[in-house]
This record gives sequence, C-alpha cells and structure tokens, in this order.
Amino acid sequence: MKKLCIALILCLVSIMAQGQQLADFINIGYNQSCGRQYPISVTEPKDGKYDMLIVCQGSSDNYIHLVIRNNEREQFRESLMFTRDKFINFQKASEEKNVSEFGVPFLYDFPKVTIGWLGDSWEISKNNELVIEFHVHEGRFYVIAYKKSVISSNNVETMFRWFLCSEDDFNNLLFYLDVENIKKLFQARELLLEEKGS
Repeated sequence: MKKLCIALILCLVSIMAQGQQLADFINIGYNQSCGRQYPISVTEPKDGKYDMLIVCQGSSDNYIHLVIRNNEREQFRESLMFTRDKFINFQKASEEKNVSEFGVPFLYDFPKVTIGWLGDSWEISKNNELVIEFHVHEGRFYVIAYKKSVISSNNVETMFRWFLCSEDDFNNLLFYLDVENIKKLFQARELLLEEKGS
C-alpha cells in the first residue's frame, strides 16, 4: 500500500507538470474490482466541480491511473451506467442459456480517457479509446476495459486493464461520480478533522 501511495503521488506530480493544472487529490474511497480494491482520489469539490483519479491494474504488477476531469465526468458516468445495464443483460442471458465460457466485444463508443503510468519515467497518454469486452469464464462474469499504449521515446508497451465483475462493482464507482455524494464525503471528512483538532 505504501508503494501504491508513493506511485499515486508521483503520478499526480507528473500530471501537474504536464500542464493539466490539477489540484491536490485526496483519497476518498476505493474502486471495487473483482474482489480487489484500488484507491479513488478526487479534488476538493468547488461549485460542484471536481476531478477524479482511479487506480487500476496495468501490465504485470504496475498500476495505471485513470484520470476523469470534471468536464468529462457526466458523460463517463452515463456511459458507465449504460455499460452496467448491458452487462446485467449479458449475465442474465448467459445464465438462462447455461453458458459457462464465452466472450464478446461490447461495441460502444466509450468516452476517451486519460491514463498515466510509470515506465522508465511517468508517462501520460490522452484520448485513449478503450476496448470493452463482456466475458464469462467457468461461470464467473466480468467486464474488461483495456488499452495498449506505447511509449514513443523507447517503444515500451504498457497495458491498461480495468475489470468489473458485478453490478456492485459498477455501482460503487458510480457512487463517486455523483457530486452530491462527494460533497457529503468531504463534509464528513471536515467534521472528522475538526474533532481530531479539538
């Protein structure tokens, strides 16, 4: 966890150095991903606006950071809800037909995303089109969103992988994409800090 926090801080520094002018991120919760948890951090909401950073699995043991800017958040949220609903339908249809092994691409134009990862140095890649697939393997259902990126300076490849295995995984992330929920979390955080300070 300590290595992950250091990696997160380094990524934020790199993103800010790239001129995106992101404010400080605060860990506010966790992205559920098929039984594993990865940090979700957001900027402090101001006038209902905030940016989000989601940690996901990368190549090998590397972590990829998915950046959702405030102006991208609503479209990302709507696309995630649409994908969740289609995944639920896929799961029901597969169960009804007793399908235990199957994979199918989800042909949908998911919003382009910004990702960051650590290669020889921190790399930032904007406007990534994710490939999304629905799978059932040994009776277990999951969605994978992935994108292979190449570092232009040394032609090293990295793979962004984002797994969601249940309606709860989707709903957990959708919770953090709602500005009212984020406001409440920050209000609770401020009260906790005040109590500790008194």
